Amino acid sequence: MSSSIQSSGAPIQSLLACIVRDYFKVIDRAHQTYCLLNSQVIQATLARFGVTSSLVPCQLLGMTDNSLFFVGFVGRSSATRWDGHAVCITDEWCIDAAVSHVRIEGKMDVPSAVIAPRLQGPKTRLLAHLPLHNGVTLQWLEPPSCAEPSAPHEPASVVDAMATALADHVNRIWVAGGGQA
Repeated sequence: MSSSIQSSGAPIQSLLACIVRDYFKVIDRAHQTYCLLNSQVIQATLARFGVTSSLVPCQLLGMTDNSLFFVGFVGRSSATRWDGHAVCITDEWCIDAAVSHVRIEGKMDVPSAVIAPRLQGPKTRLLAHLPLHNGVTLQWLEPPSCAEPSAPHEPASVVDAMATALADHVNRIWVAGGGQA
């Protein structure tokens, strides 16, 4: 059973760092571009630690000084493919375990999973912004107003099994380490 982050007194950022760092040590890399599945797994994992979060449809933008690459709501929907991108959002953080789209399709050097601080303040389309050390910047934006942002759900049994495995792993590493990643 996982420990509640509220009872541990540890900052949520440390928990999220552990989840992001070890995500693909537990979850098969074959799922690295499955944003809905990964976001639902992270949301279910966070719930096991007493952290409230939401699944949020969005666009992901990877950019460098001379290149832009959008993921989600770019006109590529089909009967079997949702045309959006989705992340897991807490009050202060955006967690994305499917930024691999930017590496694979956009040819930019990005990690497989990241956490980014949510932008607070006046309402804009921009949800979060993360400059990486190598000149790549990631931004998460609300879907365009013309988009249909309703996200389908992955099978609950699959999400639950993956979230249980991830929470058990994180519980061994993070909780046993006193809330340090």
